[in-house]
Amino acid sequence: MSFPSNTLDYEIRKIAIIDENKNEAEMAKSEVRAAGFEPLVINGHFDEVEDLTSTILGKAQGVLCGHRLSHSGLADFPGAKFVAHLYDLKVPAILVTQFADIDNGVSIRNWRDKIPVLL
Repeated sequence: MSFPSNTLDYEIRKIAIIDENKNEAEMAKSEVRAAGFEPLVINGHFDEVEDLTSTILGKAQGVLCGHRLSHSGLADFPGAKFVAHLYDLKVPAILVTQFADIDNGVSIRNWRDKIPVLL
Protein backbone atom coordinates (compact mmCIF):
# COMPACT_ATOMS: atom_id res chain seq x y z
CA MET A 1 0.00 0.00 0.00
CA SER A 2 1.30 3.45 -0.80
CA PHE A 3 -0.10 6.78 0.26
CA PRO A 4 -0.28 9.63 -2.24
CA SER A 5 0.71 12.94 -0.76
CA ASN A 6 -0.65 16.39 -1.42
CA THR A 7 2.79 17.91 -0.95
CA LEU A 8 4.99 15.43 -2.80
CA ASP A 9 5.15 14.73 -6.50
CA TYR A 10 5.76 11.00 -5.95
CA GLU A 11 4.36 8.14 -3.90
CA ILE A 12 6.19 6.84 -0.87
CA ARG A 13 6.63 3.11 -1.39
CA LYS A 14 9.99 2.29 0.17
CA ILE A 15 11.32 3.56 3.51
CA ALA A 16 15.06 3.49 4.24
CA ILE A 17 15.83 2.48 7.83
CA ILE A 18 19.05 3.85 9.25
CA ASP A 19 19.79 2.77 12.80
CA GLU A 20 22.97 2.13 14.74
CA ASN A 21 21.34 -0.78 16.58
CA LYS A 22 20.69 -3.82 14.37
CA ASN A 23 17.91 -5.08 16.66
CA GLU A 24 16.14 -1.71 16.52
CA ALA A 25 16.53 -1.67 12.74
CA GLU A 26 14.89 -5.10 12.52
CA MET A 27 11.99 -3.95 14.73
CA ALA A 28 11.58 -0.83 12.59
CA LYS A 29 11.63 -3.03 9.49
CA SER A 30 8.66 -4.99 10.81
CA GLU A 31 6.78 -1.80 11.72
CA VAL A 32 7.42 -0.24 8.31
CA ARG A 33 6.19 -3.40 6.61
CA ALA A 34 3.11 -3.53 8.86
CA ALA A 35 2.33 0.08 7.86
CA GLY A 36 2.20 -1.01 4.23
CA PHE A 37 5.59 0.17 3.04
CA GLU A 38 8.64 -1.73 1.82
CA PRO A 39 11.55 -1.43 4.26
CA LEU A 40 15.17 -1.01 3.17
CA VAL A 41 17.71 -1.40 5.99
CA ILE A 42 20.90 0.53 5.28
CA ASN A 43 24.19 -0.95 6.46
CA GLY A 44 27.81 0.06 6.06
CA HIS A 45 29.85 3.04 7.17
CA PHE A 46 29.34 6.59 5.97
CA ASP A 47 31.90 9.34 6.44
CA GLU A 48 29.80 12.19 5.07
CA VAL A 49 26.10 13.05 4.96
CA GLU A 50 26.32 13.15 1.16
CA ASP A 51 27.61 9.55 1.08
CA LEU A 52 24.55 8.28 2.93
CA THR A 53 22.27 10.51 0.85
CA SER A 54 23.56 9.07 -2.40
CA THR A 55 23.05 5.55 -1.02
CA ILE A 56 19.34 6.07 -0.36
CA LEU A 57 18.29 8.45 -3.14
CA GLY A 58 16.68 6.54 -5.98
CA LYS A 59 16.12 3.54 -3.72
CA ALA A 60 13.70 4.94 -1.11
CA GLN A 61 11.19 7.76 -0.93
CA GLY A 62 11.30 8.27 2.84
CA VAL A 63 13.65 7.69 5.77
CA LEU A 64 13.35 6.48 9.35
CA CYS A 65 16.64 7.43 11.03
CA GLY A 66 18.20 6.86 14.43
CA HIS A 67 20.13 9.72 16.00
CA ARG A 68 23.24 8.21 17.57
CA LEU A 69 24.71 6.81 14.37
CA SER A 70 28.34 7.22 15.41
CA HIS A 71 28.06 5.03 18.51
CA SER A 72 28.22 1.86 16.43
CA GLY A 73 30.36 3.23 13.60
CA LEU A 74 27.50 3.48 11.10
CA ALA A 75 28.25 7.14 10.40
CA ASP A 76 30.61 9.91 11.43
CA PHE A 77 27.70 12.32 12.01
CA PRO A 78 24.49 12.33 14.04
CA GLY A 79 21.14 11.33 12.60
CA ALA A 80 19.80 14.83 13.30
CA LYS A 81 22.29 16.29 10.84
CA PHE A 82 21.26 13.75 8.21
CA VAL A 83 17.52 14.33 8.70
CA ALA A 84 18.05 18.10 8.46
CA HIS A 85 19.95 17.55 5.21
CA LEU A 86 17.05 15.47 3.86
CA TYR A 87 14.67 18.26 4.87
CA ASP A 88 16.62 20.63 2.62
CA LEU A 89 16.26 18.08 -0.20
CA LYS A 90 12.52 17.72 0.53
CA VAL A 91 12.89 14.02 1.35
CA PRO A 92 10.46 12.97 4.13
CA ALA A 93 12.31 11.74 7.21
CA ILE A 94 11.61 10.93 10.84
CA LEU A 95 14.31 11.08 13.51
CA VAL A 96 14.09 8.42 16.23
CA THR A 97 15.99 8.45 19.52
CA GLN A 98 15.60 6.76 22.87
CA PHE A 99 17.52 9.64 24.42
CA ALA A 100 15.37 12.62 23.37
CA ASP A 101 15.52 14.19 26.84
CA ILE A 102 19.32 14.20 26.74
CA ASP A 103 19.96 14.75 23.02
CA ASN A 104 17.28 17.35 22.26
CA GLY A 105 19.00 20.05 24.29
CA VAL A 106 22.51 19.28 23.07
CA SER A 107 23.20 17.24 19.94
CA ILE A 108 19.85 17.73 18.20
CA ARG A 109 19.44 21.46 18.93
CA ASN A 110 21.59 22.63 16.00
CA TRP A 111 19.24 21.01 13.48
CA ARG A 112 15.90 20.95 15.34
CA ASP A 113 14.26 23.55 13.09
CA LYS A 114 14.69 21.16 10.14
CA ILE A 115 13.42 18.05 11.94
CA PRO A 116 9.65 18.03 11.55
CA VAL A 117 9.16 14.73 13.42
CA LEU A 118 11.17 13.51 16.41
CA LEU A 119 10.12 10.25 18.02
